[in-house]
Amino acid sequence: MLTHVDNVLRGDACNCICPHCKAPLRANQGVLKQHYFSHQRGLGCSNAIETALHLIAKQVFIENSYIILPPIKAEALEQDISGKWHHESQYILKDYKRFAITNVRIETHQENITPDIIVSIDGHDLLVEIAVTHFIDDNKLKKISSQGINTVEIDLSKIPVTANLKEIKAAVLDGKNSQWVYNSKQLSTLNKLQHSLQLKISNINQRITSQRQKKHNIQTQEDINASSDYLDFLIKQKRVNHDKVGYDLKNPHQTPDFLIQHTNSNTMYGSHKGVWQHAIFLRFIHNKKGLIYGREIKFEQQISTYLQEQGFKPNRNSHQNFSSSEEAINLFIQELIDNHILIRCGHFLYKVI
Repeated sequence: MLTHVDNVLRGDACNCICPHCKAPLRANQGVLKQHYFSHQRGLGCSNAIETALHLIAKQVFIENSYIILPPIKAEALEQDISGKWHHESQYILKDYKRFAITNVRIETHQENITPDIIVSIDGHDLLVEIAVTHFIDDNKLKKISSQGINTVEIDLSKIPVTANLKEIKAAVLDGKNSQWVYNSKQLSTLNKLQHSLQLKISNINQRITSQRQKKHNIQTQEDINASSDYLDFLIKQKRVNHDKVGYDLKNPHQTPDFLIQHTNSNTMYGSHKGVWQHAIFLRFIHNKKGLIYGREIKFEQQISTYLQEQGFKPNRNSHQNFSSSEEAINLFIQELIDNHILIRCGHFLYKVI
């Protein structure tokens, strides 16, 4: 039977033995230090505290007719084809709850495992494992899962060696140090949630696929509109005049005539005529016949980013009073269109003629 050091005679007269190694103990009950047991012959016994806590925990369950179990819920998590995660959950036990115990069995063999304690709650067995330095490993967890018996583990690893019986009892019974290792209701609820979530994800994936296909069809049509056939059609309709193009992309030394003339947006990025427009032309237009801009990133944004990378800064003293640099860029794009260099072939899409 376990007893507290304050409840026995002082010194070797306590007539106590170690719960683990069975060697004689001495009750140290001095004035300056916390009272404690030690082995009479100075023997080392590293497992004494763990064994004692196991025995006390078992004794607590024998002497008390209840246990408080911690909350537990089932959570399902699935990812759709766009990479977004979806979550569903359901509580099996939402708060800490006290349950009456009708039977306690200590270290009773249960098929291929021997749990520390088996308690009966509403006619169902609950395995209780006491952990101090050794916790349930994967091998034991597989055995527990194969039997399908609800199991909790009580972690007493942080109980101080100076704890009294009242403190140890609270740690064992109040549920704050307990965690679920296996719960059959959690597993069955999880299966239902996963099935429900998979149906939901399937519908979401179908909708995403349909939207992507619709977008693809639109982009394909825009690409067709931007093809040479579409350009030939515009020429036939006299909406584009090849004689007015004004430059040959195959000649690297030739640039469009209008770039060396006055353009309405000249002074937005500095006072030198056509410098930033030439930079844009060489970067995005020169030798890039037929290329479509603006598929993923707006062409205007591509130009703005490029100018920033090249060190072009908007001229705040510009007399043309542009409300923004984007307005100047849009004006220059329109000049490219008016001079038959670009053609607008879709929403934010442009093709080099």
